[in-house]
Amino acid sequence: MTNNDSNLAFLRPLAGQFRTVDSAVGELARLAAELTLPKGTIHVISDVHGEDVKLRHVLNNVSGTLRPA
Repeated sequence: MTNNDSNLAFLRPLAGQFRTVDSAVGELARLAAELTLPKGTIHVISDVHGEDVKLRHVLNNVSGTLRPA
């Protein structure tokens, strides 16, 4: 088996997942960014003591996404 044949053996399964070169390159860029960019900060907030006014203020002024517990 030549080097070219072994490369094709690795690339054939990926061809089903990424139909174009652009989509494959885009996925590579996304994965590279995921590995190199800093992770987002996770803040854990709860309304244990009934301080809903303060909790609403925090929720209304957040940036990013909210993830339920």
